[in-house]
Parts: sequence; C-alpha cells; structure tokens
Amino acid sequence: MAEQEIVIPQDIAELPFEKALEELEATVAKMETERLPLETMISAFERGNRLALHCRNKLAELEKRIEVLTRDAGDAGEWQEFKA
Repeated sequence: MAEQEIVIPQDIAELPFEKALEELEATVAKMETERLPLETMISAFERGNRLALHCRNKLAELEKRIEVLTRDAGDAGEWQEFKA
C-alpha cells in the first residue's frame, strides 16, 4: 500500500507552533477523557495527526535556522549548547 502524503489544512498551517501544540494537547486530552462517537474520534485523530505534523515541521525548520546561525568558520554546521 502506497503511503499517502498528509496535507496540512490552511487553518493549521497558519498556526504558530505554541498554538498548534496547545490545540494538539487539548485534542489528545479530549480523546482520552471523553466518550466520543467513533466518527468524532476519527476526526479528532486526523486533526491531531495534522497538528503533530505541523509541529514537527516547525521544529525542523527552526532547527535548520539555528544550525545556520551557529555555523563555524569552516562552514560546517555545529551544534552548540544554548546558554541563556
């Protein structure tokens, strides 16, 4: 079976990371604590999956930006401990 690409809806794609994570946590909590009809549970699961993908994409994008900002003189990315 071929793997389908998950499409992130525009309303999720426009969310900042923190808001997407907040909604994802609320969705998971609702699924864990409430007795939802099967169709509602599936819809919540699908949205949660898209929110999680959006959060992973945002983190990967930020990770790349941090790597670029911390490159050494040899032009190779090098991770460094963040000091606040």
